[in-house]
Amino acid sequence: MTGRLVDSSVIISLLKGTLSEEWRKKIRSERQAISSLTYYEVCRYYALAGKSRQLEDVKPVLTEFDVLPPTREICEAAATPHLAQKLASIDSLIYATAQLNKLELITRDNDFTGLPGTTVI
Repeated sequence: MTGRLVDSSVIISLLKGTLSEEWRKKIRSERQAISSLTYYEVCRYYALAGKSRQLEDVKPVLTEFDVLPPTREICEAAATPHLAQKLASIDSLIYATAQLNKLELITRDNDFTGLPGTTVI
C-alpha cells in the first residue's frame, strides 16, 4: 500500500474535531484520496442535518483530497466483498476502490474490521 483512501466516517470526525490528534496529523500531512462516494456521503450528512451553511465550509476541505470515481472494474470487484462480508453497497464500492488503487482504507466503521488493507481507527 502506497497511500490512503479515507472513508467518510473519518472525514466527518475530522470536520467535527473528534478525530485523534495523531490521525488528524497523518491525514492532513500528505495528500490522501477519497472515493467520490465518500464525497457524496459527507455532503449528504450535512444536507440531512440541515447544515447547508456548514456544507459550504466543508467543500474546501474536501478539495484537499484526490477524488477517485467508481470505475467498471471497481464495480465488478465490489460485488465479491458485498456478498462475502455483507458490506453495504457503498462500503463495498469504497473498499474495492482502495484495493484496486493499492491504497490503505482508513475508516471508523467496524463493518470493515478484518478486511485486508483496512485500518479501523
